[in-house]
Amino acid sequence: MKIDRKALKDNLLKAILLQISIFSIFLAIVYADRWIIEELFKPYNLLHYTRLFHWVFFDVLSNVIYACLGLVYIVAKGLKNWRIGATIFFEGFILIRLGMEDLFYYILFRDVVPSKLPWLNYNPVLVASTFAVSKAGLSLSILISILIILTVWMLLIYRYKI
Repeated sequence: MKIDRKALKDNLLKAILLQISIFSIFLAIVYADRWIIEELFKPYNLLHYTRLFHWVFFDVLSNVIYACLGLVYIVAKGLKNWRIGATIFFEGFILIRLGMEDLFYYILFRDVVPSKLPWLNYNPVLVASTFAVSKAGLSLSILISILIILTVWMLLIYRYKI
């Protein structure tokens, strides 16, 4: 099978631009979460609603945002590009669900990542694993996330026109 270098280069460039969009939205979600907790919940003593807020924010809103981003791509590029639209949604799901959000929550605001992350017990993907709620588990989860995302995108870049 002969590789069309120009098409591969174009796909790579488009994939990079998509990654910038996906990651920008991800960072906006992380920042909004932090801002809402710090500026609204803490001053008004609403921290007892944090779990409900995170369910709505991450389980509903972020999925809707990434689903819309994927659908916009499909509408703009045509139904034949459904794989890329689905991958955009899938990547957003991974970024939010597999610990990347938790890591960036601390990194963006120059805080130390705690050694235990007990709120991840409520993450439906990580399913109450005692290892996953540790700093080492978070690191492993992020590594797995990055490997999954890179693998899927490399397959798409190589096989399909983006």
